[in-house]
Amino acid sequence: MPYTIKAACPCRKCKANAGGKCEANAKSLDEVESIFGFRIMGDGGKEPQAYCRKCRGLRCSPNDEECQN
Repeated sequence: MPYTIKAACPCRKCKANAGGKCEANAKSLDEVESIFGFRIMGDGGKEPQAYCRKCRGLRCSPNDEECQN
């Protein structure tokens, strides 16, 4: 079975987009790297960032009421 990777930003703070939420999606390794970036885990593994680079720049977080689903 081939390895797949994808990510979708859960932020609702980016009100400029239709529907009032971030529409950042990535369906390939290159897209995840450019749109989201990776977090280096303690064991040396890499995980996609939960929020896209744009939303992280806006300081969105799961604790922010505007950013919750």
